[in-house]
Amino acid sequence: AELAPGMKGLSLSFSSHNLHQHAGFRLHFLGTSSAAPTRERNVSSICIKAKEQCWLVDCGEGTQHRFLHVPHNNLTKIFITHLHGDHIYGLPGLLCHLVNTPGIKKLQIFSPPGLRSLLSQTLGITTSISWDIEYHEFQLHPSFSSYDSRIHNSWPKKGNGITLTPTGTTIFEDANYEISAAPISHSVPCVGYVFREKDKPGRLQEKKLQAAGITDQRLYRKIKSGDNSVLPPGFTCDDFLGKTIPGQKIVVLGDTCDPSFAIAKGEGCDVLVHESTFLDDTQDALRKSHSTASMAGSVAARMKAKSLVLTHFSCKYQHDSDMVAMHKEARKTFDGPIITAHDFMVLDVDKPPREEE
Repeated sequence: AELAPGMKGLSLSFSSHNLHQHAGFRLHFLGTSSAAPTRERNVSSICIKAKEQCWLVDCGEGTQHRFLHVPHNNLTKIFITHLHGDHIYGLPGLLCHLVNTPGIKKLQIFSPPGLRSLLSQTLGITTSISWDIEYHEFQLHPSFSSYDSRIHNSWPKKGNGITLTPTGTTIFEDANYEISAAPISHSVPCVGYVFREKDKPGRLQEKKLQAAGITDQRLYRKIKSGDNSVLPPGFTCDDFLGKTIPGQKIVVLGDTCDPSFAIAKGEGCDVLVHESTFLDDTQDALRKSHSTASMAGSVAARMKAKSLVLTHFSCKYQHDSDMVAMHKEARKTFDGPIITAHDFMVLDVDKPPREEE
């Protein structure tokens, strides 16, 4: 992997054993090859850690084995970008393994249409799963009828799944995170995912509270949460909180030659993970609905991403010099930090420093 000079807010760990608790998003790259594995790379899969959360994006064949290097007993969600084999053939084995993993009692899988049918038949025939999987399959909003040339025409126009709009759709949200999906252009229905950590209130300014005569520390938690009712007249919680701590945002795109519909939701992301199947053959990339390194850089620039991670490399690129060339090609269109991913790479997206009192 290559880290561009001056890369701030990101740190790399190359050891699978450096798994201490991390405050922000942590990405474990379990597979970075396109179509087929090589001796050094497995096919696509990324594990995302976020505090107590654990999510998986894509699950190529062999992901179950790769997952042995990452604690995952809190895995709750799997996000599939599209139904090509190098992104899903690892699911049956992994799901059978998860049945016997302590702590995993419920699993949600998000994907383009068709995955539920595939897995239900496969797991049903082998009688492998004894607990329910909650499937969420996507469909397109009717407004996409005029954009068929930019997305694959096999997307169903009707169904009972989650409806994706041209600006992206929130598919999960809780108190801490929001996850969105948007359709992107590939040879089959495909999506990109945006993982956003919500902003946090600023640090409680205890000296200001004491100066205002508010000394009952039992109230501090309520003030931190924004409960103005516990304050004397004339004060609001904002008077005693530091600057809001912005949440992180990461974007993981599936295979694509045009992810335009994911740009809006992903704008300003801390990290964009983009496929780079080809080095510089744009014509071949477009013919196969994939991207080159320079195309990935162009998307990062349009998205105003703070950093770019290249992955999903064709099997013909197996040398360090190929990765150097990938970096150089992406640099032609993107001037931010660039990383060429490799299997077992761990990428920490660091939080901004806490504001001092």
